[in-house]
Amino acid sequence: RLLKEMPEFLMLAKGVWIAMRSVVSTLVLLMAIIYVFAIVFVQLLSKTPVAPGCFENVPQAINCLFLNSAMSNQLTILQHVLGQDLLSYFLAIFYFIIGSLTLMNMLIGALCEVVSVVAREQSEVTKVETCKEKLMAILYDKDNQSDVKINKS
Repeated sequence: RLLKEMPEFLMLAKGVWIAMRSVVSTLVLLMAIIYVFAIVFVQLLSKTPVAPGCFENVPQAINCLFLNSAMSNQLTILQHVLGQDLLSYFLAIFYFIIGSLTLMNMLIGALCEVVSVVAREQSEVTKVETCKEKLMAILYDKDNQSDVKINKS
């Protein structure tokens, strides 16, 4: 019943579903990049003073790099949740992925669409104005009696 009254919700739900595919693809690519760099950093830094807390092992390095690259604003809350429960940690990450990444990407996409529609409309207005100016120039050129009317002669 709510969807009949406000079809925008259905449109947004479909948009979230469609946007999730591109966000998941981006996250998979990001995780692959993070995994490679985590291995490199653990190999290079595991026995240095930089290692404790971030580069002691590969899973810890993946977590550290992911939180500092993709979730830097939520770093503190995610660290507290990780200290409590692993399931809650993954749910919090899932929430931030949906809330931050998916919806923000949809917002950016919607804004880009609005800009392109406005640009298309402005292009149409410009074309109509140009056509009107050309037709008026022809009319004034052919108007012998200066009454802004065209006769058959």
